[in-house]
Amino acid sequence: MRYTVILMPGDADDESIAITVPAIPGCLSQADSRDEVTTMAREVIELCLEEYIERNEPVPADDPAKIAQGVISSLEILRELDLPPRLEVTYVDVEIPSFAVASVEPDDVSTRLTRWSAVATTRQVCQAWE
Repeated sequence: MRYTVILMPGDADDESIAITVPAIPGCLSQADSRDEVTTMAREVIELCLEEYIERNEPVPADDPAKIAQGVISSLEILRELDLPPRLEVTYVDVEIPSFAVASVEPDDVSTRLTRWSAVATTRQVCQAWE
C-alpha cells in the first residue's frame, strides 16, 4: 500500500527532517538525515497500521484531501516557527497483511479531491503565503 509522506527539513543548522503521514492521524516521526527518511517513514507507518489492525479498525487509505490538509497544516507550523515554507512530498510503500487489505477505508468518490486539485490547493496556499 502506498502512502504520501510530507517532509519538513529543519533550519540551515539542523539536518533533521520531520516526517508526517497525512492519511494516518498522529503518524509522525523524525529522521536525522536524508538517508534515514524512507526507513523511518516506513517504520512509523507500519507501527501506526499495526494499531489499526489490532483494534480491528479500517486501515486509513491515502487520500488527496488528507494530503492537501496535511500540506496546509505543515505550512502553518513552518509559519509559526518563522521558517521558510520548504516542504517535500514523497511516497512510501508498505506491506500490510492480506487479511487487513479488506479493511482498508473505502474512498468516497463524491467527496474525494483528485491529486491535481490537492496540488492546486497546495500551490494556492503557498502563493497566498508569499
